Amino acid sequence: MTERRASAGEACDLRHAPIERRDVLRAGAWLALGPALSARRRSGHGSTEGQPNVLVVIGGDLGWRDVAPHVHTPNLALLMKRGRVHRNAFVYPTGPLTSYAFLFGRYPRRDGIVESPSYYEEEGSRVPNPSPALESLPKVMKRAGYATGLFGKWNLGGVDGGERARAPALHGYDTWRAGVPGILSRGGGSGYTDWFRVDDGVESMSTEYQTSALGAACEDWWKATSGPKLAVCAFAAAHAPFHEPPAELVREPPTPIKRSPRWPARVQYEAMVQSLDTVLGRMLARVGEDTLVLFFTDNGTPIQAAAFDQNPRRVKHSTFDGGIHVPLVIAGPGVAAGETNALVSCVDLAPTLARFVGADLPPEAFPDAQPFATPGALETSRRKFVYADANDEEYMVRTKTHKLRLVREERRLVQELYHMRHDPDEDHPMALDDELNAALGDELRALLAGAVDPPPRDGPARTEDESGERAGPRDDD
Repeated sequence: MTERRASAGEACDLRHAPIERRDVLRAGAWLALGPALSARRRSGHGSTEGQPNVLVVIGGDLGWRDVAPHVHTPNLALLMKRGRVHRNAFVYPTGPLTSYAFLFGRYPRRDGIVESPSYYEEEGSRVPNPSPALESLPKVMKRAGYATGLFGKWNLGGVDGGERARAPALHGYDTWRAGVPGILSRGGGSGYTDWFRVDDGVESMSTEYQTSALGAACEDWWKATSGPKLAVCAFAAAHAPFHEPPAELVREPPTPIKRSPRWPARVQYEAMVQSLDTVLGRMLARVGEDTLVLFFTDNGTPIQAAAFDQNPRRVKHSTFDGGIHVPLVIAGPGVAAGETNALVSCVDLAPTLARFVGADLPPEAFPDAQPFATPGALETSRRKFVYADANDEEYMVRTKTHKLRLVREERRLVQELYHMRHDPDEDHPMALDDELNAALGDELRALLAGAVDPPPRDGPARTEDESGERAGPRDDD
């Protein structure tokens, strides 16, 4: 069958384009879609001997433009100096999707998760709560003898027909403290000193500064818990609402940038980033350098606080790199300091940590992940591509050299292909009529026809300007 190739920016209805067997086979070969789960090495058999403690820190709404050297984050800078910095790490454009991909090692779309499930019954939700049957990082770590704790944001809804505050427990966490179901302005709260809080099933309103409360809760649990332990600390900071944090958390007050119309929010935002870094420093001092530490963030810069040299339409909520390319560092025993440009996706991180500590991984666990660790050591990631989508409106496949974005317009998907080495700002879409570019289109079409095939969008089409970008910000996630 002969197909006409779409030119740059041309709309093409990929949901109804013919998908032949050769397309799927070629996509599998070029993108290496299926991780070799059967080849995973196993060791430890649940033993707790010699297993390192594990601390996972997830920052909120931070891209590479929002940390040192651009913003004063000395503790993160020190962590990067002694750990392995992953320069090509990618997440989803919003926190809930990244949370799901990280926890379960699965593309959220595989399970119908296109936005955040609702924790609050009065809000309703068009997406399901995560199935308790799913394998997860804390479940795997518990079987390996670890105590498991979640501190801060959950982001993944409630419990079908059950007590909503038990949701993290159903997925393997022993404790959930200083808990935030989603964003701080929901559940009757208004921000960082007025927020809906959950502590081991007890719901209340809190006036304690949330960033400090999270750090204190984690430190208290860490000190009181014996044996190997996993702590996942998911910060709200530096998510909106933007404000001035307590002075003791801000060591170098940001300088107003009046040449940007967003400078008031940006200055507050950078101070919030510093507050996160200060609490991170306290936590790192508590856990010590013999702990395996993973730091990454859940999406890029928020629209309202984009820096003066950033396009606010190409940050959070978008599949441009400003929304999905984030800092990631792993440090601890057995991890050599340095940098790598190997591609990493947030779906890879849970099984990578589990393999590092020698935990057993069931063959069916983390189906979309490509872990890059053996017991006690990190390997170089062999991932050939990263995938992300944005609230049922954008879809993206990126290699080291190229990115293909598809933007939904009613029942059509507008294609944009970029050469990421020649055009890192994604300003100049390439033509789709040469052999390599056409092949990239085939790969993504086959990917969408598989487990993460986007369903038809309900409701009216979104508003676009002439460039195909969103005409304005949406409600924050």
